[in-house]
Amino acid sequence: MENTTNKPFTLRLPVELYEPIAQMAQRERRSLHNQVLYLLDRAVEAIEEAEDIRDAAIRLAANEEAVPLEQVLAEIDQRRAQKVH
Repeated sequence: MENTTNKPFTLRLPVELYEPIAQMAQRERRSLHNQVLYLLDRAVEAIEEAEDIRDAAIRLAANEEAVPLEQVLAEIDQRRAQKVH
């Protein structure tokens, strides 16, 4: 995650989320703030990866010919690189 500019944001967590996140933060020796940032970053990465996999699956389903796995993985890597730039 880039750390160029931070935007203030108030977040109200239900106790059901606060407690396990606070426990994770303590176990991982992070502040609660940094633990929330870490978890949000991981969630965004997982969503983006799932979208890449979904897009590849749709493309494969529409294609009558088999596409090598290496080609699909290379295309996913290219899309990720484009998102970063």
